[in-house]
Amino acid sequence: MPLESLSNILNKKFENFLEHQKVLYSTNILLDGQLDFPQGFAINQEKNELYISRQINGGTDVKISRYSLPNCDLIDTKSFAKSKGAFQEGLPFYYDINNKLCFLVRTTYDKNLAIFNYDDGVLGDNTPVLGGSKLGKDKDNKYLVTSFGSADRTEGVYIYDFKSVVNSEPILIKTIFFSNVIANGEKTQGLTIIDDKIVLGRGKTYPVLTVIDFNNTILSTIELNKKELGALVRRFDNQNIDINNFRYENEGVTFYEYNGSFVPVVCHIIGSKMYFSLCGLLEFEKINTSLNTEISVSNSIKWIDATLEPGVTNYGVDVPVRYGKDSNGIVYFEGVCTHSYTSQDPNLVLFKLPFPYAPKRNKFHNTQASGGADKRNRIEIKTNGDVILVTTTSITTKPFTALDGIFFNVE
Repeated sequence: MPLESLSNILNKKFENFLEHQKVLYSTNILLDGQLDFPQGFAINQEKNELYISRQINGGTDVKISRYSLPNCDLIDTKSFAKSKGAFQEGLPFYYDINNKLCFLVRTTYDKNLAIFNYDDGVLGDNTPVLGGSKLGKDKDNKYLVTSFGSADRTEGVYIYDFKSVVNSEPILIKTIFFSNVIANGEKTQGLTIIDDKIVLGRGKTYPVLTVIDFNNTILSTIELNKKELGALVRRFDNQNIDINNFRYENEGVTFYEYNGSFVPVVCHIIGSKMYFSLCGLLEFEKINTSLNTEISVSNSIKWIDATLEPGVTNYGVDVPVRYGKDSNGIVYFEGVCTHSYTSQDPNLVLFKLPFPYAPKRNKFHNTQASGGADKRNRIEIKTNGDVILVTTTSITTKPFTALDGIFFNVE
């Protein structure tokens, strides 16, 4: 039996053909008379159904709509309650032992997940599952993937055993920290897993697709030419859009079986519609790629303003307290804050770092304090993210705490 040619092997790797697109379906962004904006989607090929999650920013419920395919006719819409900060960016689904359609959903901003029985309209109890609003799975319900980081900056993903989450006994398989090439670039909007590779649907402004493996190696990342993508969807349903000037946003990615191959299907929001487009096969229409500028920011630091604790303020508008991380996993601080004087042992929490920036062991640093060049502050950065002014030699009534020069490794 002859060995398979290298070209045939490469042609089977969907990540080599992300710029090849084929629009399958489209539907309106909004439900009639509603303002809830799409956040995620899933496709159930067995039932020929499309599921879309929508919500209002700051609202207290998520609406999930079910559509029949291929015409995207609305079947019904049901909702579940959640906290104001929670978002449902992805709709991993399965059928329970009673053959009821169920979704894994976020009820709080992070750390809690529940099962929403769609057929019965019943939301189950919370299960502690690390991560945030972006959720996805693979075709075999082997993995659940969920993001961590902030709303606009995805720092990485947790990968759980899917069935263990369904059984409310979550088993964490792997934690992956994204490089700055991903974290500093276009916003990650959706996640899925295909062939043990994590697919990221990205783009708050421009359409970007990225594929990484479980070892955090970037296998492919492309930015689609926005004008050509606009022309592609305009040909699909004749929507009257200006291809030179339109608002774009990605709202998720999932898997799809096409002629025996599993490939990504991406949601492109263009004009007033959502377009669900396959990618990853040479036979699809090729969209040219734009010059990818992400590599240029891979080693730069994206500074994030610290959320200071009550009673702690920035010393001035020109020295705000900020933190950032480089591509080597080194976290840096800069800025100066102030607070009322209490004692020389204040043990005062200045601000809290989110998980991806917290060290794996407690760190201690000395910095400049107010009252003279010989004055010092003792700063502790704890594994839970607390940044604490432990002691100070300053005795001024309006002390300052300089944070410039603090850096440590978190990876």
